[in-house]
Amino acid sequence: MDGNSIVTIKVGTYLQGDGGASSGAMVLAHKEADIYTDVILCYASESPHDPFVVWTYEHATGVCRKGEYFDRIDYAVSAYAEREF
Repeated sequence: MDGNSIVTIKVGTYLQGDGGASSGAMVLAHKEADIYTDVILCYASESPHDPFVVWTYEHATGVCRKGEYFDRIDYAVSAYAEREF
């Protein structure tokens, strides 16, 4: 990847985590935050209480950070729409 490339994660992708909260979560939506990160809305079916989550996804490392968790998709969609990074 060259210095000008922008790599975004695709809708429908299942995250390959390290066994933590992001492992196996499916990306429902994404938007570019900057050239290094996306904001992603995911569904984590294994989460017993708050299966919808908004994260910052780092392209280079594949790491998800700054998670906001929700029990309802409408709350998650609102947070996703407002989130810039």
